[in-house]
Amino acid sequence: MLKEFFIGVSSVSKAPRFLWNHGLLWVLIVPVMLNIGLLVFGFSLTGNLSEITYAYVSDFFELDSEDSWFLSGTAQWFLIILFKLVFFLLFAYVGGFIVLMLISPLLAYLSEKTEQIVTGADYPFVFSRFLKDIGRGVLVAGRNMIYEVLLTLAILLLALIPVVNIVSPVLLFLVSAYYYGFSFLDYNLERRKVGMSESVNYFKKHKLLAIGVAAPFSLLLLIPIVGTSLAGFAAIFSTVGGTLSMIELDNNR
Repeated sequence: MLKEFFIGVSSVSKAPRFLWNHGLLWVLIVPVMLNIGLLVFGFSLTGNLSEITYAYVSDFFELDSEDSWFLSGTAQWFLIILFKLVFFLLFAYVGGFIVLMLISPLLAYLSEKTEQIVTGADYPFVFSRFLKDIGRGVLVAGRNMIYEVLLTLAILLLALIPVVNIVSPVLLFLVSAYYYGFSFLDYNLERRKVGMSESVNYFKKHKLLAIGVAAPFSLLLLIPIVGTSLAGFAAIFSTVGGTLSMIELDNNR
């Protein structure tokens, strides 16, 4: 099992060169556009929410009167900062899964393309199957996000116990890496027509492979703000690396 962990990590390290050698570096443009779009959406959303909230608060407390201009301005700036802070905190926590859902079409394509290049497997493009792959990618990411949140809350509660709190950061990292790795690798099982329940059982047996594939991605997410900004790039490398690792496992059997 420990061997699978190192296969996962080493395969991800090979992904940038793989993309370079096979003329696939253009895919890195997508995370750039995604980051711009998320920032624009986030600032627009938080701006609108702060304006709506301020309008309600100002009406309730009558902050628009001439003698309360200072209080009015302070309340407005406070709400703007508060909503932006909440947005960044939420995105920092679940941003990885949001990124996976948004770029699932690209990740499905990359996983299939990687296998075609390495093994010569022929996967003719079928739009209905491609949509199914995307749908499953979104479903898996959403499922894994829910499970990770629930397990994270459980670990945080257990962290109140003096001895357990020492290992809780490690447990949180392992849970995060496992569920992200599940998402990166599942595209390969989808092509093999493996059902969701079978996929879950597969990753129960290959936990360390999933953790190894997603370890760089999860480490990156620990960096405040910067981590989620780079998550799209890391997801691309992890998906390619995950496909390479499963091919290697198949060849070693």
